[in-house]
Amino acid sequence: MAKLIEFKYIYNNKVCTDVSKLLIFIKNILANCKRERLFHYPDGYLLPVRWSREKNRFVIDLGTSLDRDLSGIDIDNASLHFRNKPEYLKILCNLLEKLSCDDLGDYYNIKKNQSKFIAVVFCLRSNEYYNIGLHTFVATNKRKGVYNSNNNKSVLLDNSKEFKFNINNFFNIIKSADSYIIKSYSHLYSDFISHLNSKSYNFQLDNRNLNINLQEHIKNNLKFNYSLSHKRNKEIIESKKILEKEKDIVTGSIVKHLISLEFYSFLIENKIIKDYVYYYDDKTKLNYKIKDLKQIDFNNILTEETSYKEHNPYLLLPIKI
Repeated sequence: MAKLIEFKYIYNNKVCTDVSKLLIFIKNILANCKRERLFHYPDGYLLPVRWSREKNRFVIDLGTSLDRDLSGIDIDNASLHFRNKPEYLKILCNLLEKLSCDDLGDYYNIKKNQSKFIAVVFCLRSNEYYNIGLHTFVATNKRKGVYNSNNNKSVLLDNSKEFKFNINNFFNIIKSADSYIIKSYSHLYSDFISHLNSKSYNFQLDNRNLNINLQEHIKNNLKFNYSLSHKRNKEIIESKKILEKEKDIVTGSIVKHLISLEFYSFLIENKIIKDYVYYYDDKTKLNYKIKDLKQIDFNNILTEETSYKEHNPYLLLPIKI
């Protein structure tokens, strides 16, 4: 089932069937980030805030077809729904209490159109509330909204700095999620390829040494394998045990994770970003997370540095924006 706002990892882009396609996708990310496309990703709880005319107050609406959300979760009934989740209840009630000091007025017709919601995320790393944009629910047989043929549950209306800044002026508890601008991408991308070419990983799996040299797989354009789930990749790495039928496909499954992880590390090391981020692809209307991969423990990986810096000229060709 689709989430209210979908966030994928960059390796989840199934168009990227091999190393070259994934690197071209990353190059497009860097190129498009000269505009507002790269945003802080506040990893935590999504708390969609909308106006309820019936209750004459702001409510939380998690976007389900439950009466709880259709009528709206407010400060008076929140404990009825989440009494068994005290930490979550505290986070939710704290936000609703601050929103009770309403000074929004007619801004953006949020009060007139109850299908619009402010996508607020409580970040578990910073314990702060962040605004990641204004969205609208997609119409269903139980709720009003916009029509959408892509099986999305919501549609982005505005994720600009201006909108986030204005909401923060109305409600200072809701912080504006930062955006990051990359003015020139070509040299940065070239440096990223050099970064990848210096990375080699060694895994011990059933007394078998599995070496993954990213330079080699870039040169040979390794084909990815999607038959192993993320859960299974984690089990293999953490248990150090692998089935016979998986030995020939595990490299093609793990490399896409490693490139994604190295992309995040590269952006952090070069001070392009400060924390987790996501890229909004305005063509496909999809969000792609760029962060560490907590679902896979890489602590047992030995990373070796190499000095070989040869680039694949094909990967450095200019692209159309």
